[in-house]
Formats: sequence, C-alpha cells, structure tokens
Amino acid sequence: TGVQTCALPISDTGVRQVAFEYKGGVSVRSVVPSFGPVAGGTSVRLNGMGLVEDMKCVFGKQAVTPSVLDSSKAVCLSPGGASAGEVTLKLVALDGSSLHDGVQYEYYESPEVTGVLPSTGTIAGGSTVSVFGSGYRPGVVMCRFGTLAVSGKAASWVSSTMVSCIAPSAADSTSGPVTVEVSLNDGADFTSDGKVYMYEMGVTVEGLVPSWGLSKTAGQVVTVVGRHFEQSHELGCRFGLEGRARGQYMSST
Repeated sequence: TGVQTCALPISDTGVRQVAFEYKGGVSVRSVVPSFGPVAGGTSVRLNGMGLVEDMKCVFGKQAVTPSVLDSSKAVCLSPGGASAGEVTLKLVALDGSSLHDGVQYEYYESPEVTGVLPSTGTIAGGSTVSVFGSGYRPGVVMCRFGTLAVSGKAASWVSSTMVSCIAPSAADSTSGPVTVEVSLNDGADFTSDGKVYMYEMGVTVEGLVPSWGLSKTAGQVVTVVGRHFEQSHELGCRFGLEGRARGQYMSST
C-alpha cells in the first residue's frame, strides 16, 4: 500500500500530476486454532498480509469485530451458537464485500469432564490419571491441573469418553486440591467442570509389624508404619508386584 504520484496525459498539450493509492490485497496464510467448541469464545489468530482495522471476521454467517495487532496478525473471538461442523471464516470490509477467499474453521461439540481416576497423587507428579467425560476427540489434547498444563506424550486421547494425562508436579510443591480440565485445541479452550484432583505429600513407609509372615497363608494382618498416610477409599497395600490388598486407615503414621 502507499500513495504514489504518476503523470497522466489529459490533453494534447500537457500532463497533470495526480496522486492515487495502491491497495495491496488481503491474504490469510493460517488460522490458529482452526477448530473450537460450539460454545464459542475461542481466540482465533489469523496470520496473513494486508490486514487493516476496518474489517470484520465472519464465521459462516456470524460477524465479529477483530483485534488487529498489525498488518500480518489479527485475533477474532469465535461466536457461539453454531452447530458442529465446518464453516467458512473470512474477512470482509465494512460494506460486507469479501476481502479474500476464506478458510475453513470447524466447530465441535463442547466436551465435558465428569471424573478423574485416581483422584489423588503425590506432589512429585508422574501419576497417570484417567479423565472421564464426553465429547472428547482426537487432536491436540492438553490437560490442565490447576494452572499447570501438560501436552504431547503427557496428554493423549483414548476414546470419546476418556483422556489419559500424566500429572505434573504440584505448583510450588504444595499439597492440596486442584481442578482438572481438558483442551482439545492445543490450549485455546479448556473445559470448566471443576473436577478435583488432590495433591498429597508422598507417603513414606518406615517399617512393618510384623515384618514376616507364613507363606501361602492369606489374611495375616500387617501394620505399616510411616508418614503422610491419608484416609481414602483408594488406600491399599501391595506385596511384591501383584499382591494387592485394601488398607484400613489408622492414623497419618
């Protein structure tokens, strides 16, 4: 773009210097993310050339005003109320004329988190947590524990009702509850269902009473002495690699 001066012949006897403006065309090279929930509110970044203030973003038939960062970047918030499926996302002038050919943007049904298992883990992190719910789909999955998000190999789609996440270490190494939420578009949108995962101090086993027992005899009672034990329906003991037994909470030690 820019103002240029050009000599234009206007009669047989001379020329007049007039100014006119070249306007470069608008182009959109990429849209990030290119999909979001039907609830809307997704912050969609358009990367391209020739972007200007006087334009609108149109998702299908719904128009919103973008935030133009510079001539190569603009951000549009996707409107809600659409049905699941693809729509054409394009930039239009204020008079409604299209500024480019448009790109595809996909709406998907908003996911929901209904539970997490296990619901507790140590502040060191590393526990594999199954996040149950509905509306999950393959893609760029992320899990967020409180304010800490994990992705890549630490967050994977299993089915439409389950996502598997590896819990990160607790923020500031502090025990306590955090909410677990899921994103299906690389962190642009997360669920807000508030299912709780509890970070606990790591249990320390310091002794067993008795420390021996009769072989091939089930039902022998063993008292485990240590630190940071907590009452939970998931409390249990493991003997060797496969021998598991439910535990009865007595005290934190």
